[in-house]
Amino acid sequence: MDTLLRGSSSSSSSSFTHQLENFDVFLSFRGEDTRLGFISHLYSALCQRGIKTFIDDNLERGEEISTGLLKIIESLRISIIVFTQNYASSTWCLDELAKIVEYPSEVRNQKGKFGEVLSKLEEKLNDSKKVQSWRGALHEVANISSWHYKHDCTEFEFIHEIVEEISNSKLNWMPLYVAKYPVGINSRVESIILQLDIGPNDVRMLGMYGPDGVGKTTIAKAVYNKFFYCFKRSYFLENVREKPGTFDGIIQLQEMLLCETLGNRQLKVCSESKRTIAIENILRNKRILLILDDVDKLDQIERLVGGCDWFASGSQIIIATRNKHLLHTLRICYSTYMVKELGDHEALELFSMHAFKQNKPEEDYLELTNQVICYAKGFPLALSIIGANLHGRRSFQGLCCGLLNSCDLYPIIGIQKLIDKCLINVDRFNKLWMHDLLQQMGREIVRQESPQKPELRSRLWYYEDAFEVLTENKGSDNIRGMVIVLPKPTKLQLEANCFEKMKNLNFLMFGNVDICKGLEYLPNGLRVLDWLGFPLSSLPSNFRPQKLIALNMPQSRIILDKLFKRIQSRSLIHMNFRNCQHIKKLLDLLSATPNIKKLDLHYCRKLVKIHDSIGYLDKLESWDLWGCLELQILPSCIVMKSLKLLSLYGCKRVKRFPDIPQEIENLKYLILAHTAIIELPPSIGNFTWLERLDIGSFFYSCQLPISIYELQHLCQILLYGNVQFPKGMGIGRLAPCNSSKYCFPMLMFLKKLISCFTHSENSEKCKDLNLQESIIKFNRLCWLLIRDSKFLKKIPKLPESIRRIDAKSCISLNS
Repeated sequence: MDTLLRGSSSSSSSSFTHQLENFDVFLSFRGEDTRLGFISHLYSALCQRGIKTFIDDNLERGEEISTGLLKIIESLRISIIVFTQNYASSTWCLDELAKIVEYPSEVRNQKGKFGEVLSKLEEKLNDSKKVQSWRGALHEVANISSWHYKHDCTEFEFIHEIVEEISNSKLNWMPLYVAKYPVGINSRVESIILQLDIGPNDVRMLGMYGPDGVGKTTIAKAVYNKFFYCFKRSYFLENVREKPGTFDGIIQLQEMLLCETLGNRQLKVCSESKRTIAIENILRNKRILLILDDVDKLDQIERLVGGCDWFASGSQIIIATRNKHLLHTLRICYSTYMVKELGDHEALELFSMHAFKQNKPEEDYLELTNQVICYAKGFPLALSIIGANLHGRRSFQGLCCGLLNSCDLYPIIGIQKLIDKCLINVDRFNKLWMHDLLQQMGREIVRQESPQKPELRSRLWYYEDAFEVLTENKGSDNIRGMVIVLPKPTKLQLEANCFEKMKNLNFLMFGNVDICKGLEYLPNGLRVLDWLGFPLSSLPSNFRPQKLIALNMPQSRIILDKLFKRIQSRSLIHMNFRNCQHIKKLLDLLSATPNIKKLDLHYCRKLVKIHDSIGYLDKLESWDLWGCLELQILPSCIVMKSLKLLSLYGCKRVKRFPDIPQEIENLKYLILAHTAIIELPPSIGNFTWLERLDIGSFFYSCQLPISIYELQHLCQILLYGNVQFPKGMGIGRLAPCNSSKYCFPMLMFLKKLISCFTHSENSEKCKDLNLQESIIKFNRLCWLLIRDSKFLKKIPKLPESIRRIDAKSCISLNS
């Protein structure tokens, strides 16, 4: 049996019904051979991955293939052809194949059993023209790479490989979201197409430039959607400028491009030079469409696309930037396109669609509309934001009041209003973002507060302005926020009282700033103190920050027992002391900062002891002690009703886990891997809603209590080394606490199953290990990871929910 994946480069016809356009894949097969076996399993696996697959179960069959089925084949970009020995005996299958036209030697040469079946069918029919079209289709399709099932792996693994390829292909052929109201886009796309002159042989590179907010990204996405299906690979690399402005940022961009062009999202290449060469070699062998959005540096282009000689014939590259000069410095073949602002009629339509949900304004708002269009100067972003804000308000006064109210200092109300008005957005990592145009507008408003004297502005973020104010001691009560973040540690000659004139300073962010003298003053009104690499062991003795909310001092020399002897702040909710190597003990925070929500002590390698009171911080939600190598003493008990995450990963000297005297419902993640903990307390069952548990070490055996089975919401278990479940029990057996429930019924991910292997009766000590048959009872388990289990002999039947198995280096596995 051979399986062929064929991608079509033809676009869907506009005459197809909505129903037909919903499918992703067409499945062609000889029904009698495989319908109830391989095909049913493949179809199920595709559907479970969210790939909508057309299978012709319900179509009426006859001698001739129906027009409806031909339309379905035309409309889909992916077809899977499953060749079996009797495939060529079906006129229906051969007609499907001829329509797909787009393996193995028996198919190519039409010999062997496959050829015999085809010859018999040819004798039966009296239509040489049709038979010739079938033979042509078979010969053409045989030259496309395929999978040949030789029974050297399980059917599940064979199907899994096919589904992974289809999934990657589907993602590569998904269009991008362009705009809610794509006014003026089509004409600009057509102009770009004329310059690209997309053909099969030339390599074309186009530079698209224009100011922020003019619509470069939107137009680039529309161009992508117009042609992405014509290429072997298509990739839209978005927000290049927003990637970290460091060498690591280039590495990240290179890896993203490599993964997408190869269709392998797990690919890693360690060397930067190797990555550049790998990209060049890959691009030379694939006809691709590549769009780099928002580029602002020459090295980004040089390391990602080089020149036209990097690309295979027919490739198209578009570079979008706000810097026209950048395009002129490129020594590569390219043409340029300037994105122009919308004309008055286009601007009127776009604004009206956002403000009035129709293509022209209402009579009562003509004058207001004209004012907005004049103000926005044809910039789509400004028109969209102002229009969306105006919708439903119907007055300039209401609009202005709404925007002013959004600028208050109440984050729950103010930030949500800004989100509702599309002025900012929150990404999946809970970070706030705004468009560059809005950022620039806000900064210009602040600069206009005092164009010539930066010390009279409310906020300072340019290094030169802040440096002048600090070194010349020019501070004033106007300054509420200051940011100086340098790329590497730098010593500044600052006076010890350089902040004394800034009584109203609320926000202070320093990065890699090493002050040569001491620090004698900080304003007590600070809300945020963020100082990467703070060079002193303590803050000023007269610093009493009653309103402080966030204290971030990673990689600093701070010593906490000095710090919290003076700081008593009920408002403090966030503390970050990551990688601070002068912290040896954590004193009483219950009296100093009782409302703390996040405490980050990640990789504080010298930390040894944590005060017992820490275990009673009932507002604490996240506590990170990852990599605290010298840590030995934890609180005796944990009474933290708000705790959601606790990480002790790599705390190799921690031997005892605290008692949990009462139920804690909020804890979701408990990371205890690579510690010296050899047993958990029976009270571990009080983490009733725990979802993930990492436990065990390669140096110690860990014994779990019987109460572990009370954790009925565990969906991820990661076991390291020899983790022992209670005697007579194990993963998959019935829980003693409730005979009607299986242990961990929500389990979806299981890693390193050493402790739940059973010993074979004929085994020699522990050298013959098998998984328990009861693992099939986990009907939600989708990922099984059992790497490096060198003595594992057999994997039993697994639940149907399984989507991925990783058994790398299981050298004894034979089934």
